[in-house]
Amino acid sequence: MKRVRETRRMISEKSKRAAHTAYMRLRHFLISRYWRGHRVHSPFVYHIVREVITVRKPQDYDIRRQAELYRNRLYKSISKVRVGKMGAVAEPAKMRKVSQIARNTSTSEKYGRMLARLAKELDVSGILELGTSLGVSTAYLAAARPDATIVTIEGLNAIADIAEANLHDSGFRNVTVIRGDIGEKLDEAIGMLPDGKVGMAFIDGNHSYDATLTYFNKIASHHAKMSVLVFDDIYWSEGMTRAWREIVANESVSTTIELSQMGLAFFRTGCQKEHYVVRW
Repeated sequence: MKRVRETRRMISEKSKRAAHTAYMRLRHFLISRYWRGHRVHSPFVYHIVREVITVRKPQDYDIRRQAELYRNRLYKSISKVRVGKMGAVAEPAKMRKVSQIARNTSTSEKYGRMLARLAKELDVSGILELGTSLGVSTAYLAAARPDATIVTIEGLNAIADIAEANLHDSGFRNVTVIRGDIGEKLDEAIGMLPDGKVGMAFIDGNHSYDATLTYFNKIASHHAKMSVLVFDDIYWSEGMTRAWREIVANESVSTTIELSQMGLAFFRTGCQKEHYVVRW
């Protein structure tokens, strides 16, 4: 009986999250503007929107080739791994195909290329990733910035082992994979970056309200003079959306760009605060 109640609760929570995501994405579609940079007054944001986010002819073919070869490597895997679910949702551990995990949880090509272009455009030397999964987004970042130091944290050891082995075998030697709870390993990861400064962070770990703000506050105290924090799944749940809204309002963040899936928060010294909801 207890198991039945727990199953019903999980189904109810999943349905609630799905309804929230659908509503927020519809709302985003209705209120978003600035496609291709039109009506953006800030030169910096205009350049980011036009040349990094909505660029029509991106010159990143070699980066895409490397990262998609990595993705296809995972898709062809016949291995299975026992995994549970860490973070905002807890599920019993079970055997899953690596190829299935890659198809269901990896960053899409569209957003992977955007992350790569962003890392390349800002010329960051220290990149932090929270939530490695199987390393597809890691591969995009590593392909874009082979000279940067990339530190990524994964809470599930079995998944981290697969990501680390495949990243190494694919030639991405500038990536360090840390295993363990993100909150517990975050200080260690930041300390491994050049001068202990975060030039770029991709945050795709625990999507709960408390965890997201904890990650933000910790990274914000170690940001570089020019840096960006990218939050994935900002419409995943009411708590995640509320955390994103607080980050947008935070006085230390100068510029925020809200997409239908990700939110970009920039730290830029001496700049006027501005927020854009961009259709892409």
